[in-house]
Amino acid sequence: MNILVAAFAYNERPYIPYMVEYYRSQGCDLLILDNYSTDGTYEWLVENNVRTGRVDTKDSFHLAKLQAELSKEIAKIKPDWVVYTGIDAYYFFEGTIREEIEKADAAGHNSIEVKHIEVHNTGEIFKLPFPENYFYMAGPFGKGLRMIAKYAYTIKIHADEIRVSMASVYKSTGFFINYGFCKPREERELTYARRQKAWTLGEDRGHGVHYRPAQERNWVWTKPEFTDIRTTEYYKMMTK
Repeated sequence: MNILVAAFAYNERPYIPYMVEYYRSQGCDLLILDNYSTDGTYEWLVENNVRTGRVDTKDSFHLAKLQAELSKEIAKIKPDWVVYTGIDAYYFFEGTIREEIEKADAAGHNSIEVKHIEVHNTGEIFKLPFPENYFYMAGPFGKGLRMIAKYAYTIKIHADEIRVSMASVYKSTGFFINYGFCKPREERELTYARRQKAWTLGEDRGHGVHYRPAQERNWVWTKPEFTDIRTTEYYKMMTK
């Protein structure tokens, strides 16, 4: 079974080696489209034999355009299953990603839903990799994310979802962690500015609105606002 982890990247050079190593260790292939990075991200992908390409969005974080191009590239590959993620995002299951997908596939499902967790910077000294250094989480939210799906020619990535026709959803006990809010303030400010530029180019203004309140608090939260994931059942899956 060919399981393709699909993502796009802009100036993710410090983070991308950890992400690639993690998903390869889970038995997955990768497709990472570069959004014309300036920090060596694209060159690293080429040097490390990661399937890639470049997408120009006029130096903006234009989510809709990036997802449309990613969907087109996935259609050229035609994998068995697709896992949509980010360079700063990880999936965790009781077994491997491959084992979870094989379980859903054998039961006749074509979509997998997982709980969504966001981990925040609560004043930690910046350190990588994310899963070993940041633990204060919001979530899991009521509605799970459906970002893992069996490939079909109708497949489409939209916002935080892979849309498939006639979806038969397998509700996994696993979860998806987004570590984006753990990145340094300077990087978050740049991403927010690129989001704002995308709005002027026609991007949905609902994409990225969560950056505004984060900026107002200088991208740092307090521990009492969250739950330490190490005190929850989820942590067992992270340390298996």
